[in-house]
Amino acid sequence: MLKCSRTTDGFFLEAHMKLRPVDFATEGIYLCGLAHAPKTIDESLSQAAAAVSRACTILSKDQIQVGGIVSVVDPDKCAACLTCVRACPYNVPIINAEGKAEIEVAKCQGCGICASECPGKAIKLQHFTDEQIMAKCAVLLDIPAEMLRGEVRLMDQVRTDDRSLLLPFLRLYGRRLAGTMRLQYPPNVRIIRLPAPGRWTSGFS
Repeated sequence: MLKCSRTTDGFFLEAHMKLRPVDFATEGIYLCGLAHAPKTIDESLSQAAAAVSRACTILSKDQIQVGGIVSVVDPDKCAACLTCVRACPYNVPIINAEGKAEIEVAKCQGCGICASECPGKAIKLQHFTDEQIMAKCAVLLDIPAEMLRGEVRLMDQVRTDDRSLLLPFLRLYGRRLAGTMRLQYPPNVRIIRLPAPGRWTSGFS
């Protein structure tokens, strides 16, 4: 019900080991103590204090501003096929009284999976629309914009002698983690920023 991930050992899994050590992937839920992993009392107390501090950053505010990267539904294109309802990992989309999909902005996590899965293209992720992502791909792969019109597939236009590698799945956390672990990738790698790997659809590749 709370969408809290667990490890293979049955302990709760944090959102990120270094950047969000007491947060769940679901916003507003925090963890500490033995629910996270076996640890000493001192470690549990330190983690509990960190969880309280994170919770206070929300409880101390009268109003909370949501991010601009949220999904919006075009009711004229929506066929109420329930694809977005099934695909969303946070159970945000619902079918309203008018028989159309509806997404609560305050609950949307901005992963873009619903926009990728929608067969009627009735859902758009703000600031990461299909047109914007295609434009990024065109620039990185040095493809004229007119070639992207129609049914041209991006990866078919990559020059084999260029050896350029498109990495749409490497999101912000992945880049930070790569820097923390001092991982290196070739200079000819091209990175496209996406809110989540699920935003990349088969239509882009």
